[in-house]
Amino acid sequence: MTTTRVVLVVLSILGGCSTARLGDGSDDAVPEDDPDRGDRDEVPRFDIPSTDDDSGADPDGVVIPPADEPASPDPGPESAVPEEPATEAPADDPPAEDPEEVAPEAPLPDDDQDGLADAREAEIAEGYMPFLSVSSDDECPAAAVLYRVRPHPDDARLVHVVYVVLYNDDCGMAGHPGDDEVFAAAIDPARPAPEGILAMVAIAHQGTLCETETRCETCGPDGNTCSTAEVGGADWPVVFVSHGKHGNYLKDGIGFGRCDGNCFFADECDQAELAAEAPMLNAGEPEHPLTRDLTDAGLVTAEHGFQDELLHFDPWSGESFGDAGVVADDLVDPAFDVPIPEEC
Repeated sequence: MTTTRVVLVVLSILGGCSTARLGDGSDDAVPEDDPDRGDRDEVPRFDIPSTDDDSGADPDGVVIPPADEPASPDPGPESAVPEEPATEAPADDPPAEDPEEVAPEAPLPDDDQDGLADAREAEIAEGYMPFLSVSSDDECPAAAVLYRVRPHPDDARLVHVVYVVLYNDDCGMAGHPGDDEVFAAAIDPARPAPEGILAMVAIAHQGTLCETETRCETCGPDGNTCSTAEVGGADWPVVFVSHGKHGNYLKDGIGFGRCDGNCFFADECDQAELAAEAPMLNAGEPEHPLTRDLTDAGLVTAEHGFQDELLHFDPWSGESFGDAGVVADDLVDPAFDVPIPEEC
């Protein structure tokens, strides 16, 4: 092959490659009537994909994602949707109120300032009131009960109650208008009634020739055990009231310190079927009385059977109740201090 022919072949090859890259696929590059056509080597064609194709393949076969769709990293087989963090209350929110927390109750009034709430005193005095056995044929039974409650002087865990029973009159031998008869009890409020009634003291006709003192215990020696009456399946200590004279005794029957035949055979007691019912009132303490008028307080009233001369009586005045004793003295008399039985 001559030098001229070699040059032509090279130029022909260069021309065909450039046409293929520009990409219209025509065969005009070499004239069909070229006398040397048959002697040329066949020049291969390269089909280049159109740039208008949206398939995303580049000429080298690499897929290129569109510019507005960035490639996502492979999440991997163990990837999971992340959990949302737990919502916490703001730091400045106040703590939720515990429904079980209850505001403490205000202390109950203690107007007589003895260390016991007045309402608690009423509960004890009325709830532990012994069985008051008034004779069924008593002709002047109208009565009311004034009481004083305080911590026991020998043991503050216990309670000492003085009961002053006020009658409209004494209708026995040598009777008179008004009457006051007293007994007292040592009480353990930690025990239910009547078990909590530990011991009692009663004095009949105090300050007269017929004065008689009796004592009993509910948990002491058999010889000094209180007489009882069954109420609701429980044995209640009994205070026997003499017929008409209203003297209080803790022992019934005949004998020393017993009701029947005492006071020159004037006294007689019966075991009543039912305990006497009477209105009750807290007197308070000498320095801090809870009442100064028993009628205004609703205790000694005409409706309860009391005569006019006994109305509006001041129990702390130091005066006699009618022609009977001095109530203020009854309420503080140390003779009614009840000793605590050792066995209790």
